[in-house]
Amino acid sequence: MISYSEKLKLYYFPELQDLGIENFCTTKYYGNLSFKTNPDHAQNTINQIIENYYPQNSTNDNFFFVMGTEGVDQIDEITPQNLNMYKFLSSNKNFEKLTCDAIITDQKVWLIVSPADCMILVLVGRKNNNLIVAFVHLGFTSVILDLHKKVFDSLLIQGIEIIKAFSFPYISGKSYKRDPLDSKMANLKNDISWTDFLIRDENGLFEVHFGSRVINYLTEKGIEVVDSGLDTYTLAESNILYSHYYSNKKNVDVGSRFAVGVRIK
Repeated sequence: MISYSEKLKLYYFPELQDLGIENFCTTKYYGNLSFKTNPDHAQNTINQIIENYYPQNSTNDNFFFVMGTEGVDQIDEITPQNLNMYKFLSSNKNFEKLTCDAIITDQKVWLIVSPADCMILVLVGRKNNNLIVAFVHLGFTSVILDLHKKVFDSLLIQGIEIIKAFSFPYISGKSYKRDPLDSKMANLKNDISWTDFLIRDENGLFEVHFGSRVINYLTEKGIEVVDSGLDTYTLAESNILYSHYYSNKKNVDVGSRFAVGVRIK
């Protein structure tokens, strides 16, 4: 279950911390943390959160990677070798942006993403007594591309035992609706594997339960998923989180994002 720190104005999973993974999800208190529309503020704020609230255990602890989500199925890995290369070549002082929608690593570096409706899935694994984390951005497009399945398969191929999965706030199907004539819906509405995750409402629109599709897949594979149970759209209505879908619908906070971060302790 996800918790909220009134003092820090952050959401976090205590159980994920107990497994050895520091984690946070910001609120609107921290402002727009999009590295596209508000990069300087995003970088400075992430630095402050890391430096003020989390212990520094190594020289890598203040270096972080920003996942530049592109709605693709690209999976990147951070290893001791390429970590040093990224740090040496980085022109952003203490962070590097990766163009991908999933990162797998056993390194003690912060992984950051700035979503506004998409599911941020964290898979915790272990190999040779080393913790491994898979940090996955799953929007509707990424789920259509089966990125969650590809990450799962990648971990298994590498001999990594998946311990548990955690999903940060994302938009629920009850809130996220698409027209049946939408280009993305053309094939999906006739795909029987999506039947349980595309539900017609009273107005003929489809409720798109992409998050439930991901959780269902992992559950069938025997992986327990700890879901936040929080809907970004509902939280945007309450002025707590940003929601891309809500922003476009109401024409407020357009381009604004919150941030999710994880790091192996």
